[in-house]
Amino acid sequence: MSALKPVVFKDSRRWLMAILILALLMRLVVVFLFFGDYRPTDDALQWHQAAENFLNGRGLIINEELKAARAPIPGLYFAAVYAVFGFSVRAVQIANIFLGVCTVWFVYDLVRRIFGIIPACWSAFFTASYPLLLHHTGHLFSETPVLMLIALALWLIWLLRNRAAIWFAPVGIVLGLTVLTRPNMPPTAILIALWTVIGRSAEGWLQRLAPALVILAMLVVTITPWVVRNYMILGEFVPLTSQGGYNLWEANNPMADGSGVGGKVLFIPQIEALPEVERGVAYQRLALQFIREDLRRFAQLSLRRLQYFWHLGYHGEGLAEVAFLAVYLPMLGLAVIGVWLGWRLNRDAVLLFLTVPTSLTVVHMVFMPVGRYRLPAELVICMLAGVGATWTFGKLALSTSDLSENNNSGRVRADGGADPSSSGGRAPCRQRSAPTPEGLLQHARRRGGPAGAPPD
Repeated sequence: MSALKPVVFKDSRRWLMAILILALLMRLVVVFLFFGDYRPTDDALQWHQAAENFLNGRGLIINEELKAARAPIPGLYFAAVYAVFGFSVRAVQIANIFLGVCTVWFVYDLVRRIFGIIPACWSAFFTASYPLLLHHTGHLFSETPVLMLIALALWLIWLLRNRAAIWFAPVGIVLGLTVLTRPNMPPTAILIALWTVIGRSAEGWLQRLAPALVILAMLVVTITPWVVRNYMILGEFVPLTSQGGYNLWEANNPMADGSGVGGKVLFIPQIEALPEVERGVAYQRLALQFIREDLRRFAQLSLRRLQYFWHLGYHGEGLAEVAFLAVYLPMLGLAVIGVWLGWRLNRDAVLLFLTVPTSLTVVHMVFMPVGRYRLPAELVICMLAGVGATWTFGKLALSTSDLSENNNSGRVRADGGADPSSSGGRAPCRQRSAPTPEGLLQHARRRGGPAGAPPD
């Protein structure tokens, strides 16, 4: 008896359509039910202001004192929506819904190509229904666009992995846009580019290096207009934003405790009075000085940030946090199983997936470990959890069927003899050996039926 019935995923297109409709409906419910009176604040308000200023001809600036404080893509994205639908927060939320559904499709197709249809359906379902992904659909943050761009980049690089180097140019452009959406993404983009050195079939070191060089070159080309714009406006070299120095100081100052809670930062009036770029440079110097003078304290803060970034424990945030952990921790467990199983089946794919959480972990052991900055890693958790769920639930289904067979074959007559009807007079069947992880995943790959294309 198979671990999963063949009828379940016979028509993969219908399952995919059902999951995409689920993603759409759940995001619509979240936006209209929980964000009916939403007004952007903090980071969201600054991007909203940048979009308004851009459309009003004042440039992509928050105000005259903050001309390069935020990455440009979210502001341009909001401006594009506003240009069509007017200054409507609801219109951006609807656009976020569309990006979220596209992300679900990229996740499905990527996992399908690597591990098969059943893991792909699980991964897409998790991405469609994961609470934090749903929640940020209603916010005017950078998270929804960056999640779609990360999914697109991973999908593209897997699709093109054995092509000639020039084919990787679109990957570099997408990663460049990702970096211009969230300034903490450059290490992720670099790791994804370096993955091509080990993740593709090629002979000779030049052929292996060429795709990575093309990706990095196109990434630089993509961000260059923003760098030039910053230099022309500010007269200084600002590759992404002017906030990098302050962000480093926020995480590494005498008041820092290694948590993601804001406000624990020492403000210095003399530095606050400086122009935008000089202020960032001054805070950066102070942060580096703080790190150099007390490396032990920096190590303690880094370990604390590691724990906080991955939310390994209760942070005292009440019932909402308990509900989050009830979903997050099982998903994390399934993802760990997915890494273990995926490593045995396709280690190149697992290494590609791990570029995202690995790079973000390193970054936020140095910078603030704010929870929403973990979302790209949680997108990868959804992908890997789909692989883990296929194996886990396959094992459970197999164990249940074995128990049912044992109950049927073990019925006893009133006189103490075995009931011949339970086995038809035949000798008892031999005990079946436990399925291997590879066997269950290979079985899952074959369950797509004629509608499911085989993995690449």
